[in-house]
Amino acid sequence: MQILIVGILPRGAWSLPDPFAWPNRLTEAINTVNNASQALPKEDPMIHYIDCGPDFINAANHSLNATLLPEYLHPSTAGYRVLADCLKPVVDNLVLGPQPRWNVTAPLMDVRDNYTNTCADYKGAQYTTMSASVSPKLIPKPATQSTSSNSLYSSLDTTTGDR
Repeated sequence: MQILIVGILPRGAWSLPDPFAWPNRLTEAINTVNNASQALPKEDPMIHYIDCGPDFINAANHSLNATLLPEYLHPSTAGYRVLADCLKPVVDNLVLGPQPRWNVTAPLMDVRDNYTNTCADYKGAQYTTMSASVSPKLIPKPATQSTSSNSLYSSLDTTTGDR
């Protein structure tokens, strides 16, 4: 089990003249909780932390992005998209493991349909059975009774590993 702690997002303080101002009177409390949460992964490798807060702040004027947090607290639909984009790589890594970073995009296609459209003799999926034979040398022989204390290994030939 893995635990992902998401840092508290910045929020407005409902104070005039600019309720979108950041930092504001709530910044210190948010930073205190986020800093404490950020330290937890150092204590337990099953705990992970991510801070998506910077994505909700306008870097140019250090204010909350009114499009992403229209009522100063809860994300809008666009805000949830930004939050999802922030969380996706971390969640993917936790669920699927590290993924290769390929910069390739290809259209998806149904190979079966493509094959039926291009090959007139296509008969659908074919099934086959497989059989295998095992060399008698690979089948273990029952251990022989021995009076030595190490009876399990006494029947092995130490030069070849054969019994």
